[in-house]
Amino acid sequence: MKRLLSSCLAKTVAIALFVLFSLGFAAGCFGLAYNFAQGSYDGAAPAFEDSFWCSALISRQLQRLSSALQPDVLSLSRAWTDAIPSPMPTAEAAGTGGEGAVAGEASDPTPMPASTAAPAGAGISAAPATEAADGDAISEDIAAALASALLDQLSSLELPQNLALRVSDLDGTLLYDSAESLSGYTTRDSWVMYRCYGSNGEITTFLNGLPGPGFSEAGWGFLLRISLRQACVEGDAFFAAAVWHYRLLAARNWLFPVVGALLLLCLGLLVFLFCAAGRRKDEPSPRCAWIDRIPTDLFYAAVLLLAFSLVCLILRGAELLSGSWQVAPLLALAALGGTALALLALLLLMSTATRVKTRTFFRNSVVFHVLRFFYRILRRVCRALAELFQNLPALWKLYLLLLGYAGFSLVFLLSRSGFGLLLWCGLTLTGLVFLSKFVLALQRLYAGAKRMRDGDLSVKIPLSGLYGACRAHAQCLNDLAEGMGRAVEARMKSERMKTDLITNVSHDIKTPLTSIVNYVDLLKKEALDNETAAGYVQVLDRQAQRLKKLTEDLVEASKAQSGALNVVLAPTDLAELLRQCAAEYEERFAAAELTPILTLPEAGLSALADGRLLFRVLDNLLNNAVKYALPGTRVYIDVAALDGQARIALRNVSRDALNMDPAELTARFVRGDASRATEGSGLGLSIADDLMKLQGGRLILSIDGDLFRADLLLPPVVADRDQ
Repeated sequence: MKRLLSSCLAKTVAIALFVLFSLGFAAGCFGLAYNFAQGSYDGAAPAFEDSFWCSALISRQLQRLSSALQPDVLSLSRAWTDAIPSPMPTAEAAGTGGEGAVAGEASDPTPMPASTAAPAGAGISAAPATEAADGDAISEDIAAALASALLDQLSSLELPQNLALRVSDLDGTLLYDSAESLSGYTTRDSWVMYRCYGSNGEITTFLNGLPGPGFSEAGWGFLLRISLRQACVEGDAFFAAAVWHYRLLAARNWLFPVVGALLLLCLGLLVFLFCAAGRRKDEPSPRCAWIDRIPTDLFYAAVLLLAFSLVCLILRGAELLSGSWQVAPLLALAALGGTALALLALLLLMSTATRVKTRTFFRNSVVFHVLRFFYRILRRVCRALAELFQNLPALWKLYLLLLGYAGFSLVFLLSRSGFGLLLWCGLTLTGLVFLSKFVLALQRLYAGAKRMRDGDLSVKIPLSGLYGACRAHAQCLNDLAEGMGRAVEARMKSERMKTDLITNVSHDIKTPLTSIVNYVDLLKKEALDNETAAGYVQVLDRQAQRLKKLTEDLVEASKAQSGALNVVLAPTDLAELLRQCAAEYEERFAAAELTPILTLPEAGLSALADGRLLFRVLDNLLNNAVKYALPGTRVYIDVAALDGQARIALRNVSRDALNMDPAELTARFVRGDASRATEGSGLGLSIADDLMKLQGGRLILSIDGDLFRADLLLPPVVADRDQ
C-alpha cells in the first residue's frame, strides 16, 4: 500500500479518473436539478414549450425585440415639424405595468410634442380632434409615422427559424405577420410585448404579459406576439434546447444510480489522493512539491475566481443561446472550464492535505507573511518600550503609572458621558486588580525569603501569576536558594568525605599500632643486657603511645563532628567531677610545676550533661594547661552559676605568646605553640568544642595577653526538676 501511495503513475491515473467522474457527477446533478425544476418527478414531463428553458429563451428574445423596435427619430421629427409649428418639450419614457413589465427597458428619448388634431386612420388608433386639444391623443401623422417606422424595423429583423411574429395595433388590426399560417405553432399568453406611445411623450413597455386592468394610456401602441414551432427544425438555439430538454427528461430514471455511483467513486479516489498527497518514493515523511509552495491564499483565490467565472457562464447560458452563440461552442467552453475547475480543485485539495501534513498551511501564505512582518515590527516596538520601562528606576515607573492614570481619569471625567464614566470605572477596577496582585506577589516573595532565612533551602517560589520585577526577584531568590543548597550539599559531602577518611585511616592505623604497642610491652618485660637497646625500647614505647593517642583523638574528633556519639544527658555534680579530675592530674601538675586552685560552691551545683563526655572535655582542657602553662604559676578552676547557667571557668598563664584569635584555637590541628615543639595533635580544643555542642552547652575561649581562659556553659538542673 505504501508503494502504491508513493507511485506517481497511480496518482496520475487517480487524478484523471477523478476529473472524469467529477464532470460526470456535475452533469448528473445538473440533470437531476433540471428534472426537479420541471416537476418531472411529481407528474407528467412537460413539453419543451412549457419548460423553463424555453421561457428563458423567449424572454430573451422579447428583450432583444424591445431593444430593436425603437422609433425612427428622424422620421418622427419631420412628421412633427410638418404637423405642428412649435414642438412640445420632450419627456423621457418610463414603463410600469403588471407581470413581466420592464421599467425603462424600452425608453426612448424621441421628442414627442402634443398634437392638436388627429383624425383616425386605418389600422391606427387615434382620438378625435376635439380631444387633441386636451392632450388625450396623438395626431394621425405621428401615429402613421410610428406605424411606418415599426413596419420598416420589423421587415429588417432576422428571426430564429423556429419563431413567428404577429404584430397588431391596440384595436386588433394586424400590422405584421412573419408566417403565412400559425398552424403547427404554439403561442402562450406570456409570449407578448406591449408598447404604447402616449400623447404626453411617454413610452410604456410591457414584456411577458399585458398590463393590468387598472392601466390606461391614450395614444398609439402595438401588441407583439411570439409563436414557437411545435416541431422545431435544426438551425437555432430553440432546436438545440429542445433536444437537450427531451434528453434530460428521458434520462431521469437512471440519473439517481449513476450520480450515486459517481459520487462514491469520487469520494474513494479523493480519499486515496489525500493519503497519497506529499508522498515520495523511498521517503518516510511527506514533502512539499513545487505546487505546494504557491501561497495558500493566492491558490484559493485563483480557484474561486475560476469557479465564479464558470458559474457566471452557466447563469448566462440562456442569454448566450438566445443570441448568435451556438450550442456546441458553449458546451465545449463549459466542459473545458469545468475540467479545468475540477483539476484545479483537486490539486488544491491535495495541496491542502500536503500542507496540513507538513504543517505549512498557514505559514505558506501571503497573509501569514504580512502578519508576521507587522508582528515583528510590533514586537520590536514593544521590546524597546519594555526595555525603556525596565531601565527606569522603580520610582519613575510609579510616577509614570500614576501620571497615566491621572491623565485617563481627567479625560474620562471631563467627557461628561456615561460611556466615559464607565471606562474610568473599568480602568480603576483594573488598576485595583493589578495593585492587589502586586501586593500578593510581595507577600509571596516575603514568605519565601523568610523560609529561606530559617534554613529551608528547598523552598521554591512559584512564578505563576508573577510579572515584571516581582517575577525577576522571585527567580533570583529561587536561584539563590538553589545555589546555597548546592553549596551546603557540597560542604556536607566534603565533611563526610573527610570524616570517612579520618575514620578509615584511623582504623587502618589502629590495627598495626596495637601490635606495635603489644610487642613493645613484651620487650620491656624482657631482660635486656644492652642499655642502648633498652633505651631504644623506651623511645618506641613513648612514640607508640603518642601515636595511639593521636589516633584516638582523630577517631573521637570525627565522631564528635559528625554527631555519631551516643549522648545521655543526666544531672551531673560539677564540683565532684572537678575533684576527680584534679586528683587524676595531681602528679602531672606537680611534674609541670603548676598549682591548681579550685573554687567550688559549698552547696554544690548540678548541670544537665553527659558525665563521660564532660569528663573528656575537662581532660582536654587540663591536658592543654599542663602542656602550655608557664611553670611555677597557678591554674584556677572555678564553678559557679551565672545568668541562669552553670559555668566552669579554667584560667592559666601561657608559656608562649598567644598572638591569635581565640576562635582559631577551636579549629582542627591548631596548637598554641607555632613551633609545634610540644607533643599534641591540635585536636583537643576542637574535640572539646564539639562535645559541648552535643550536650547543649558552649565552650568560650578568651585571651588577655598571656592569660588563657576557657569557660564551659551548661544548662543547670533546677531543684524541683524531675530526674
